[in-house]
Amino acid sequence: MSRIAVGIDLGTSTSEVVIFMNGETSSIRDPKTRSPIIPSVVGIDKKSGRLLIGNDALRFRGVEGSFVQEVKRQMGTESTVSLGDSQYKPEEISALILKHLKRLVESTYNEEIKEAVITVPANFPNAARKATLAAAEIAGMRVLKLINEPTAAAMAFGIKNMEAEENLLVFDWGGGTLDVTILEMMQGILDVKSSYGDPQLGGKDFDQILSEFVISSFRKKHPDAHIVISDIELRAEVKKLKESLSTEENADIYLPAFAKEGKELITLDLLVSKSEFEQAVIPLINRAKNVIEEALSKKNSTRESITRVLCVGGTTYIPAVRKMLDDFFPGKVSVDVDPDLAVSIGAAVEAASQCGLISRQNGLITTDVSPYGIGVEIVSIIGNQPMLVYDPLIEPNTALPFSISRDYTLLREDQTALEMRIMQSHKSGPQRVEDTIYTGISASIEKIPVSKSGIPHAVEVSFSYDNNGLINLKALIPSTGNDAVISMKDSEIMMTDQEKQKSATRLDRLLNEDRLYTKHRAIIERAENLISTESITEDQLELIGSLLVQLKKAISCNDDEESDRLSEKLSFEIFDIENL
Repeated sequence: MSRIAVGIDLGTSTSEVVIFMNGETSSIRDPKTRSPIIPSVVGIDKKSGRLLIGNDALRFRGVEGSFVQEVKRQMGTESTVSLGDSQYKPEEISALILKHLKRLVESTYNEEIKEAVITVPANFPNAARKATLAAAEIAGMRVLKLINEPTAAAMAFGIKNMEAEENLLVFDWGGGTLDVTILEMMQGILDVKSSYGDPQLGGKDFDQILSEFVISSFRKKHPDAHIVISDIELRAEVKKLKESLSTEENADIYLPAFAKEGKELITLDLLVSKSEFEQAVIPLINRAKNVIEEALSKKNSTRESITRVLCVGGTTYIPAVRKMLDDFFPGKVSVDVDPDLAVSIGAAVEAASQCGLISRQNGLITTDVSPYGIGVEIVSIIGNQPMLVYDPLIEPNTALPFSISRDYTLLREDQTALEMRIMQSHKSGPQRVEDTIYTGISASIEKIPVSKSGIPHAVEVSFSYDNNGLINLKALIPSTGNDAVISMKDSEIMMTDQEKQKSATRLDRLLNEDRLYTKHRAIIERAENLISTESITEDQLELIGSLLVQLKKAISCNDDEESDRLSEKLSFEIFDIENL
């Protein structure tokens, strides 16, 4: 059994990894910045082909085609992102980030990490959860459990307050999503009562509004100017502006060569006040209020029934957000957990429990819920007219795990095929299909024999929702014994086992190439510096240049032996030239 349990908060803007060892949690820090907060970004140096992850990748921010960020919002979709000359699925970019975090732990403790608990937003749909599992698999890790981020944050509080009796509200507002979860804590039991969220509302939306404000203010003075700065570079500076306005009444944004008017380059030099920023983000604050009210209403909770509010996620540092919470819950907003690390700490605690490093007697017991209802699309006769209707199999905020069986019938006695689609909704009860969201999961039965009795066949539907928030569906026609074949609607949405293996091989090659480049970086830079001088002859230039090209080719081919040989030969030749 490993002596280390690992919890990972795989975030939209940043990611954190915490380990549990010897009865304590400890965050893993970047060896260069000494910060436990790792940017969820990937970059590529097109010149050398080096792949960079986290803080090292930030220097390519603003370089088109060399920088990828915020892929979490694309998890479970068919979208791809460009990096260098290649296209990657969001799962692959997430896998690179996970692999980076995995290596940070391994290099710190000199122990191979094979498994971890990974957090996801409470309102993450099924496809995004499966994509997260795929990313971990590509990164070479088994997921012990996918745990909802607010539940993990509550565990970070609960593990240090085992005897507390509280009605907790976890307000988890990160870079990409907002989740509000209500839990009851009593004698080491964390019982999730309800959860509601907005998966498209996060810190990046504050950045977007502030970017629009900056551009609008600039255009008032320069209406005909053409903005030439990249969106990524602008957003990076705006993020700094946002952080400054969290502690100061006024902050300046200064960007040379921001725009062009005719042949003249124009500098952006703008002073923004906190009040201007807070006025601009009122729509986002109001959306957050609505999420709180929806979460409270799901189980008939009230503001007065909440005894403590835990603030989680970087967006909760914004004073306007804190003020909104203080107004909602006077005197109840708590600083008992670290907004940046609470989720990863809770994940590490859950990992320790899963691994047996925390006994059942000394650990927390947690229950969780489905934040949305799940149902099937059926044909119902309403007013003598057939209509497609959503029939709920599980209502929102039902405790997990959950399973149910339900009987339906085919439409006609001569029906030979059946397709069932899984839908989701935040509302309770039957409703119009167009008011729900398709999960991308369907079950189909082919080659159904014609009913000899003249009565349409009965269909038995079995549905389950596990502790990872993953949906399983099975349909059976008892009279024939035919099972449904479970499939995604589009094979492109979810990666096959073969695609995951191919991806793992491709990413390993890229990362190994990066390792070899790092190993031989010093001699490569010496050679490049020597070539750029005027102190060497043409013959020396040709020799050093040829060896440098061969070395870079050996690195790109992941040839350790050949790259070592060429690096050594290059070193000797440079030494001879420099000491003539």
